[in-house]
Amino acid sequence: MFLNKESSPLPKKVAKHLRTLFLHGETSGTKLSDFECLHNLTLFGNEELPNSVKKMIHLRNLNISDSNIVKLPKWIGELHHLQTLRSSWELEKLPSTLKYMFNLRHLHIHSDTKLPAEIGRLTNLQTLPHFTVGKEKGYQIEELGCLKNLRGSLWIRNLEKVRDKEEALKANMFQKPNLFDLVFEWSDDREDERNDERVLEGLQPHANLKKLKISGFRRKRFPIWTEKMAVRDGPQGSWVPFANLITITLSDCSEIEEIPTLDHLSKLKSLSLHKLKKVRFINTSFNHLTSLEIEQLQALECLPECLFLNNQNLSYVSISSCLVLRELPDGLDTLNSLERLYILNCENLKSIGNPSCGARQSQQILRRLSIERCGELMELPCEMLESWAPTIEYLELRGLRRLKNLPMLIDCLAKSSTRLTYLTIFYVPKLMAANSVESWDFSSLETLEIDVSVEWSREDSVGIAETVDGMLQSCCNKLTGLYLKGVENWEWLPKSIHNLTLLNSLWLENIGVEELPQWLGNLSSLTELRVFSCKKLKHLPFVDALNHPTKLEILCIIDCPELRIDSEWRNHHQHLDIVVDGQPF
Repeated sequence: MFLNKESSPLPKKVAKHLRTLFLHGETSGTKLSDFECLHNLTLFGNEELPNSVKKMIHLRNLNISDSNIVKLPKWIGELHHLQTLRSSWELEKLPSTLKYMFNLRHLHIHSDTKLPAEIGRLTNLQTLPHFTVGKEKGYQIEELGCLKNLRGSLWIRNLEKVRDKEEALKANMFQKPNLFDLVFEWSDDREDERNDERVLEGLQPHANLKKLKISGFRRKRFPIWTEKMAVRDGPQGSWVPFANLITITLSDCSEIEEIPTLDHLSKLKSLSLHKLKKVRFINTSFNHLTSLEIEQLQALECLPECLFLNNQNLSYVSISSCLVLRELPDGLDTLNSLERLYILNCENLKSIGNPSCGARQSQQILRRLSIERCGELMELPCEMLESWAPTIEYLELRGLRRLKNLPMLIDCLAKSSTRLTYLTIFYVPKLMAANSVESWDFSSLETLEIDVSVEWSREDSVGIAETVDGMLQSCCNKLTGLYLKGVENWEWLPKSIHNLTLLNSLWLENIGVEELPQWLGNLSSLTELRVFSCKKLKHLPFVDALNHPTKLEILCIIDCPELRIDSEWRNHHQHLDIVVDGQPF
């Protein structure tokens, strides 16, 4: 039954037979003490747990996840039949009396909620999302030893507080066959890192493991079970592989030089490698990945030659902040399941591989492509973009200072992209059309961010203007957001902006105009106008230009030193929120 303030009072003879109650705030006329046989209680919006809950001795499930309760009373330990407790985000810690709730099976708490001492006394516990190791008695890792029924996920933090392998063994991780998702984490700000390998060796999990994350490990080598991705069946037994492992994440393991052996993990689908700054090569292979994330491998020199050719089911690929990496292997455009591709902050990357010459390109489904801050990249092969263009919805090219074929790429997009809604071209040279703009079609675009400042010259200015104007003319049907960055010598705004009738957000940066054009007032859908670093700008449009029927609500001016806004202009636009250099005007 659901009760709130507007609910009619519930007769006691009805309330005492109810088993399930959803309670929103305070009720009018109905007492919680009337629900004598309640088994399931869910509270919404409450600031604290009502004292009358103490009398619900038959309560099995208590859900306060949608409440604002930050503290639980000590008497909650008297709810001896409670089996499931779901806490709120705001709950800071659990009371010490929790250890007396011996029938508790499922404890759903958030990562910031502090556990009480002696959690190991709850031997029936099956769900425990996280455990933070402490040095004091009652908070040590041995508390996990008696929790043999744990299942699902467990995140163990502060492993630097475990002294050695012998102490780690007291957690009995190998005897928990229903723990499928494990996170082993050492803190970032610790000093002592001598025992990492021995501690992790003592935390060898059961062979049923499906997901594994190791974070903050700081030794050069992993223990044998991690290197082999297998567990020993008994002290002298044979090695049993993690046959069910589907996800591996290695994060901030700053000293390791090689990643574990993975080629025998037939079910591995997701691999994430973060902040492994001493790994130079990936010497293992994997053949069934659907997700690959490589981030901040600062010494990584190359990727496996057949990485993409052997993982045709990849749907997500992200390679970022690999500062030494010079090229990607061939086969990116053969990934017929690829939906998202991100190549970011790889400053020395010169090539993203050779195109596959048309092989299997008709089935591409790529939707999001971002290549950013890869300053040495010479070319994004047009054959690749042509195979991706029909399905691309989001494309971002940023910080590609050596890219030579941008004109051909724009032309390819304009002729082949039918779903492109978001396009960013920033800090990329040669922003000029390769062919006539008359055949272009950007009619699906909703947001366009474009930068004409890179390698700008007066000789090229006409071609650049025609390119920008052609893009804007061909996308007037749906465009709602435009960010345009120019140079001080670019002393005009494209007149095609005048036709963007659905435009509601316009950002102008470093444009060399002295006065914003009067036709801005004709943009009837415009609600937001932001102007940055326009050093020559002296005047806004005349008083009447930005009056109704425009919907303009926000005018933001930053770093335009010559601009003066007089009191008459301000008085005529009192409906506007005007901000100048971060201060309300």
